Amino acid sequence: MKDIIPRLLLRRFAIFRPMLFHRALAVIHIEKQKKKGALSRLTSLIGGFFSSTRLHSRTFLFSIVMVICAVVHSTFIFIFANFGIPDLVYFNIFSVLLYIALICLFNYYPSWVVIFAAYMEICLHASYATVLIGWDFGFPMYLVCIAPLVFFYPKKKAFEPYLYSLLTVFLFILLKLYVKSHGAVYPLYLMSKYVTPMYLYNSIVSFGMVIAFSAACTSSNEAMNKELVEKNESLLRLANIDPLTGLLNRRSMMTRIAAAEEERTASGKSYCVLLCDIDDFKFVNDSFGHNCGDSVLQGVASAISASIGEKGSVCRWGGEEFLILLDCESGEQAFRIAEALRVDVQNTDIEFGDNIFNATMTIGVACRAEFSDSDELISNADRRMYKGKRDGKNRVIYFQR
Repeated sequence: MKDIIPRLLLRRFAIFRPMLFHRALAVIHIEKQKKKGALSRLTSLIGGFFSSTRLHSRTFLFSIVMVICAVVHSTFIFIFANFGIPDLVYFNIFSVLLYIALICLFNYYPSWVVIFAAYMEICLHASYATVLIGWDFGFPMYLVCIAPLVFFYPKKKAFEPYLYSLLTVFLFILLKLYVKSHGAVYPLYLMSKYVTPMYLYNSIVSFGMVIAFSAACTSSNEAMNKELVEKNESLLRLANIDPLTGLLNRRSMMTRIAAAEEERTASGKSYCVLLCDIDDFKFVNDSFGHNCGDSVLQGVASAISASIGEKGSVCRWGGEEFLILLDCESGEQAFRIAEALRVDVQNTDIEFGDNIFNATMTIGVACRAEFSDSDELISNADRRMYKGKRDGKNRVIYFQR
């Protein structure tokens, strides 16, 4: 007891020191946050927008497009100011403010609302610019650009992307017919020297948006495939692993026994099984509770796994029983492995609260070569295990037929 108290004090002090350190860091961090003010809030907003949890989502991909749109519209403000077209200057100022608002509202509104607003803005801007300055500047290309993107729209109904694509195509054709019959509002000769540079600029932006979005979609698909693989592995683990002990479950062990049977049929190679049962487990549950019983099961399972290692497969057969499939043909070899396992389990300390337990096991050993099928093999291992219980427990039972 004298040794334990100083140890506990040292442990508490060791925990207390980093707590003080982290509390001091927290105070410094709070002071820095106060000084940052609005800049900190903006950084936090951007950080949330580009958080890793949504980095590969399709919604995030649309947000990338909106960031690009805001930047492009910012350049249009200066371009149309240079052209002397105030209508488009004001429209692009509105567009920049709209995209900033949409980006900020992404976390608070349904994504379809935000994306639909961006879609409508692109359609209106491309149409308005084409009507004012004509077809040759390349603004209709933005309609071509967004036509395939609507298929990644987080739709509520399957027909929606097809409907938006058709509307976009219809708008494209309508603009062409309108400009051809009515001409542009602003005469082309006033801006003729800007036609080619503007057309090239809009082409680069349009292709850049499609390429960037395609690359982002590829990254998103790869991330989703990886997540799908991880979920499948998790489901497979849930289907084959006992959640309490982390060992194979009965279903998984039966699959392995079936595989061992196939190998025996093909090559004649035999195998052995050990059926193990924790002694007096009911007494532990009744005296100390089921949580304690769970700790004993986990401790024994860890001891079995460590003792068997690569020599075989271990499963929780049911309750406090464990079945071990050994990759050995000799019953005598299986008996030696079982005896070593019994000693390892007996010498394992299992802690629960202030209590330390040492569990024992009774083990029945059976070799496949002695029986007609796997069911008879397991039944005889079970009978031998119960014979060991009647003979006094904490022992290994094996005898040749």
